[in-house]
Amino acid sequence: MSNITLALDNAIRLNIPKKHIGVSWADIIEFCEAYSNAGISEEVINEKLTAAIMKAQNLYYTEKNEVQKSVKENSVDTLAIEKEVDDKKVVKVQKVKPLKNWQKYLRNKDDFENLSFSLRENFDTNFNTHKRKEIMSLVIGKQGCFFKEWTNYWDVGSIMYYKKTNEIVIAFHKKDKNKTNKFEIMKSFITTNINTNIEKYNHIHKY
Repeated sequence: MSNITLALDNAIRLNIPKKHIGVSWADIIEFCEAYSNAGISEEVINEKLTAAIMKAQNLYYTEKNEVQKSVKENSVDTLAIEKEVDDKKVVKVQKVKPLKNWQKYLRNKDDFENLSFSLRENFDTNFNTHKRKEIMSLVIGKQGCFFKEWTNYWDVGSIMYYKKTNEIVIAFHKKDKNKTNKFEIMKSFITTNINTNIEKYNHIHKY
């Protein structure tokens, strides 16, 4: 059996693709020329060439197998995962956010108690019903937007203005341990806001 036949047979044994022997022809030519220039006989060159080709083939085969083995070991069996999911019937559970106090208030007002404060100190006798209404509309906001915002911010049940009694009523949850302190803060904030809008109103209407 010739040397080249040995290399070809080895390539077939290692399942190297057809029309390939495992090394490039440029490398073979360079290999042969190097030994030929060194004065090595053709027979010895052929033997060395065959040995070199088979060594390269075996190295290629070993590396290829190691890569395939690594891929197989680290690959994910998607079919197995899908089957496991189907078998367990995994259901995603969405976390339910706790209700805000204004939401609880709409469901059950009996869980709340009202604390109120008068606006008599804010509106003197010069302020008739019409003036108070215009100023309080600025304080409350369009469709009650400011009161809604403050209700949500301070986490209370509601904030209401009663024009007949001229007072602000705030609904606090009965379990709110901080309601007394919160009430004083809200009272100060709202009365300050009212006074600011009174000044604006007076400035606009004095001309």
